[in-house]
Amino acid sequence: MKQNTKNLLKYAGIFITSFLADRLTKLWAIRNAQESIPVCQNLNWSLSWNRGVSWSFFSDASVTGFYLLTFLLVVLVSIFSIYAFVQYKNRYDIPFEVLILSGALSNLVDRFYYGAVADFIDVYVGTWHWPTFNLADSCIFIGVFAIVVKSFERR
Repeated sequence: MKQNTKNLLKYAGIFITSFLADRLTKLWAIRNAQESIPVCQNLNWSLSWNRGVSWSFFSDASVTGFYLLTFLLVVLVSIFSIYAFVQYKNRYDIPFEVLILSGALSNLVDRFYYGAVADFIDVYVGTWHWPTFNLADSCIFIGVFAIVVKSFERR
């Protein structure tokens, strides 16, 4: 099997696995985590809806603001998709770009389908709570972090 085909299968596997894991866990949370569910110390499943972006920035925006923000996110995801495709065509390894795209697209599905992103992972220490997030957010964070680390290795 050609290397390009192997890479394409690897990227498809990363995308499908992370996208479906996020979609399925969000569906579970929407059906089951309306009330906070303690998982272990410092972790709850607790559904919340985020109309904004990371850490609920812009979540209080008007309907027009929501649509403008969503449009901007679509543009950014489109530009990043083109960047990832160019990297792939130039034979760079892009697993982390694929991870970011899977998370970003899954969160966009929420925005279009529900009008907000379903978040449900509630991490806390004492009374301090980290902003609630989901698996897609984790994919985006891990992907960005790994790309930054990788960029330092290339120097």
